Amino acid sequence: MNNDNTQSDKQQNQRQSNFSFIDNELKQIREFAQKAELRGRLDTRYACFQARLTAETALKWIFKADPELSLPYNTMLSNLINDAGFQKIAPIQAKRSLTIIQKYGNLAAHSEHAILAQDSILVIKQLHSFLFWLHRTYFDVNLQSDFDEKLIPDAGDIAKTSRTRFLSSNKSTKTKRRSSKKPLMPKKPTKKPIKQSWLFRKPK
Repeated sequence: MNNDNTQSDKQQNQRQSNFSFIDNELKQIREFAQKAELRGRLDTRYACFQARLTAETALKWIFKADPELSLPYNTMLSNLINDAGFQKIAPIQAKRSLTIIQKYGNLAAHSEHAILAQDSILVIKQLHSFLFWLHRTYFDVNLQSDFDEKLIPDAGDIAKTSRTRFLSSNKSTKTKRRSSKKPLMPKKPTKKPIKQSWLFRKPK
């Protein structure tokens, strides 16, 4: 894992997220979703592409976990969404959310047209809706989690977080440097003292 990804993971762990509710069994899916959320306003194309990857990964998990479903040979997102078994068990809202995610994910991957921030935020909201349904269906039927658009950071939030982290790290480094310094020892004389021979002369 490169330094950029490591830094991104640390940022996700240190901030509030719309996807914190996702169970640790789906840790990879949670991390994928949080990466999309983190870039929702800053890099809309990346956010939409990442949301599509998250949805596809989550759907594959559903097909493997649900005994009523059989993973098709072709596991592209469109095939998973339109699978007869999945169409039977999934509610209309989950299927609608997946359709929106697929649409903008495909635009992000294959179109040169700019993706607006409002569209990227819509995709992240639909990703939250789909993953919320997944979690209530397969983990916790009583789960409550409302989508909060304010948790999608903008450039100012990132700069503020980065500055706070830098100041904290800098302070910690200075503290370590102080504690690691060795106490100063008195310097040893570099020259031998001059022997005052006249003090030892015998009187005549």
